[in-house]
This record gives sequence, C-alpha cells and structure tokens, in this order.
Amino acid sequence: MSPSLNAPAVLLAGNASHAGKTTTCLALTSALLARGLVVRCAKSGPDYIDARYHAVFTAAPCANLDVWMGSERAVMRTLGRIGDPIDGVRPDILLIEGAMGLFDGDNASSAKLACLLDFPVILLLDATGCAESIAALALGFFSYAEQHYKKLVFKGVIVTKVGTERHAELLKKTLDPLCREWNIPILGLLPKSSAPKLFSRHLGLVSVEETRQYLDAKKLAQWCEQHINIDKFLRSLDIPLQKKPRKCEPHLFFPPRKQPKHLSCTIAIASDSAFSFAYADLPALLEELSARIVFFSPIKNSRLPACDGVIFPGGYPELETNALAANRTIVDDLRRISEKGAPIYGECGGFMYLMKSCTRPDGQSYPMSGLLPCSCIVGTKRAALGYREARLCPTALFPGKKTIRVRGHEFHYGRMSGEFTESAWSPLWRLYDKDNRLLGYDGVVFGSVFGSWLHVFPEGGRPFFKKFIRLAQTYAAMSNRH
Repeated sequence: MSPSLNAPAVLLAGNASHAGKTTTCLALTSALLARGLVVRCAKSGPDYIDARYHAVFTAAPCANLDVWMGSERAVMRTLGRIGDPIDGVRPDILLIEGAMGLFDGDNASSAKLACLLDFPVILLLDATGCAESIAALALGFFSYAEQHYKKLVFKGVIVTKVGTERHAELLKKTLDPLCREWNIPILGLLPKSSAPKLFSRHLGLVSVEETRQYLDAKKLAQWCEQHINIDKFLRSLDIPLQKKPRKCEPHLFFPPRKQPKHLSCTIAIASDSAFSFAYADLPALLEELSARIVFFSPIKNSRLPACDGVIFPGGYPELETNALAANRTIVDDLRRISEKGAPIYGECGGFMYLMKSCTRPDGQSYPMSGLLPCSCIVGTKRAALGYREARLCPTALFPGKKTIRVRGHEFHYGRMSGEFTESAWSPLWRLYDKDNRLLGYDGVVFGSVFGSWLHVFPEGGRPFFKKFIRLAQTYAAMSNRH
C-alpha cells in the first residue's frame, strides 16, 4: 500500500501492445464498482483517450503517471492527488493501465513505474495464435523481471483473446505448473468471442462518449465476474469482497490540493468533443498557481466566458470542422481579447483550431479561428510520435535569459501548410527527442497567441504554465478584472 495513496494498487500490464489492457481494465473496474468498491484508475504514459474511458467509468479523474515526462517527484505528487478524497470519498483500490508491453519504453516503462511505486503487476498474456507456447512467453517475462527488475512482483496472470474451450484447456494445462512453480496465480482466461469491442481511429480508440452507447458497464462486470476470479484477486490485496455502493458526482479533473489565498486571473479551458485531450491534473495545477478555471465549448457555447487567458487542449477538431467553422461569435470574442493582449494557447488539435483553416484527408478545407497566420493539412500518415523535451524560444512575449524547459509528447497527423501570411511570428519551441537529439523548431508565436504540436505534461511543464499565468495576470491588471 502506497503511503501517498492509502489504498492498494495494481498495474495491469501486457506482453505487448493490443494485449487487451484497456478492455480488461474497464471490465475489472466495472466488476469492482458493481461490488460497491470505490475504484480510481491511472494510465501509464501519455494517453488521453484511455484515461477518459477510465474517468467516465469510475466517475473520478484518471491520472497519467509518467516518470520520464514528470520525474519521480512529480509522479509522487500526482499519486497524492489520486488518494485525496473526492466528495468525501477515498479510493478502495487503484488500477493502473500500463502502456505497450510491460518492459517497453526503457526508463519510461510500466515495469519501472511499478518498481518505483512498489505496485504489484497483473500480467496480461495475449493467446492469439498460440497454445503451449504461452508458457514460454510467461516464463520469459517472469525470468526477465527476476534478472532486471528485482523489485517487480507479479500478483497474477490473465490470459486474453482465448479462442475455443479446447484452446482454454490447453492454455490452462500448460500454464498451471509454471504458475505454481513461481507462485503466481492464474486469475482468469478471457474469451475473444464474447469480449467487448473497442473501436479505433487514427489517434487511438474512438471517444468514450461515442462508445458508451454500446459498451454497457453492467455487461462488462458480468463478463469479468464470469471469467476472472475476482474473489482471489481481492483477497490477495486484503480488500473487502463487497461493500455498500456510494454515489458520487462525476469528475473529469482533480480539485486543487491547496487553494491559493487570492485568484489573480481567470483561465478559460476549451472542453468538448473537439478538445478533450487535457490531462486530469492541468486545471488543478493552474488553480494552485492562482488561476480561477472556467470551461467552455467552442462547439456549443455562443460566447466566450469572461477570462484573462484561454487554453485549447488537443483533441479531434478535424472531426468537428463544420460545427467549429459555424461558430463565428466565439472567434470574434477570441480575436477581441487577443488584440488586447490576452494569452491564447493551443496544443496539437487546439493549435490546429488557432490556424486559418484545416484541410481534412478528403481534401475539404474548413475555416478555423484564424488567430495564427498559418493553415493545417490533416493527412493519412502520421506526422510525429514520441516523447519530447522542448526549450522555450526567447520572443517578445517570452523574454528572458533563463531557458524554460518542458517535457511532453507528440502524436499527430497534421502538418502546417502554405506560406505564412505575416512576418511578425516566431517559433515557440526548440524541440528535442527523448535521447536529446535536436528535431528543429516547433510551433508559432504571433502576438499574444501561441501554440504547437507538443502536448505539455503539466508536471513536466510547470515553468511554462507559470509564464502563461503571468501573462494572464498582466492582462487582468490592464483590464482591471481582478
């Protein structure tokens, strides 16, 4: 049990990507919730869509835990947020969904995270195309962990994507002796035929809002209870098998851990189906830096709320081009405050929205806000993927000799297109990959509007967000708003 969390935690890790981690985590979450337990979830690595699924299912924020983007200290700080009560209720258990395979990602791997936090692992083994060979796969993981990750503890094995009943018998017969030898129980075998379907598009799974119409939590819980020995799992963690359910209001974002004495500015954050890629701790971090947070929808709201700065997170604006292009009153409001010096920042999909236009893969072009003097083309081939360290470029908006460094990640299909129509712009970042290789410049600063393809990790970008708050405070003081 982590002292920062005050609840047992388990990391669900696969032998590789697409081993069924998200499906299994959602199913286990649904089953535990049906038993009355308070479940919180977290995601290893920089993933928004899986995290939103977990947040919607648990009605609680889903944190992203990433050692490379946020440092060990930042992981501990985020873990403290997860353990804090929400509506007076603390978690009974934390389920962490791993990324890729257990050991993938070097010092950002799920294995390293589990060792850092002393969290046991449930290993998910994809049985597609194998039977007796499943034992060799399991033995390889057990042995490799023993040699290279001595602190790693396996709490159990779940086999996924099992075919026929005969297939299940072969798998169990082969795994049983090995798991007994290593004292690692087989917790379940999940059949492929009855598994819930999760559909994907270019940036990952389709949104949970689209999926909830056919992904039923009750059926997920029943499927999990039928194929996973949940009693054995809970007993191994000393968690009650059943509790009286408690109703909580749904929360997508963490509350601040410390309320500042004075809120010096108001930040509006876009949040809807076009801009849903925001980390669960970003609003809390901004509040702790003395900002009041308001949310708005550039799709549904006709006016921008009164504010001193605006943030457009990433998302799928290319899927909402008609609605975004039609809402010109929001654009008028944005243009009005930007001309007065209010900071407006966009990440990835939010960066696309700040541009003049967005051309989709079908060749159709749609007007965006036009606050930045460039356009975007969304292609069918990935433009960038990976961890990034970025250094803020000195500009009139961001003066100073001290280098501001942030960490985050890129994953997008969009590219800037055409010639810039103005000369008074500057790049936002000098960009490096995880191995400190220079990739070039990224992003645009134009007046008080700026953005880039980079998703900045909140705990890996505190200095940058402090700069953003200072810009908003300056605007608030000029406008006599606070």
